[in-house]
Amino acid sequence: MIKAVTQLTEECQQWRFTLRHLREQYLHHLKKLEKRVQENSLRQSMWEVAHLYNQFYIQLINIHDLKKAIKRHADNITKQSMIGVLRDDTVALHCFLNNDFDLLSRRLKSISDEFKVFQKKYPPTIYA
Repeated sequence: MIKAVTQLTEECQQWRFTLRHLREQYLHHLKKLEKRVQENSLRQSMWEVAHLYNQFYIQLINIHDLKKAIKRHADNITKQSMIGVLRDDTVALHCFLNNDFDLLSRRLKSISDEFKVFQKKYPPTIYA
């Protein structure tokens, strides 16, 4: 059981670390987008700007929610390990969280790729 607890706890820590990094990346994307909106060259693409802004905002919320769920799960694993019982529903939840993490990671990559295409389509007039 100790190996299982250690493995689950380490996975939770890695997920949270990755989500922190992705959150910072998305905040950076959002700032870059906001700065670009101030340029006159983007007026014709406001629907794309609005779409990306909404996606960044929604995904920041999703990152926050998943980080919180993983933190609660990790705390639950720690509590269960202290009493020497790792419940089956905890292991099942870990699998669900793993799936949620993978799905969110793929979605974030897709949106980041979309932002890269947007940046190439509308290059900045002044580089930040």
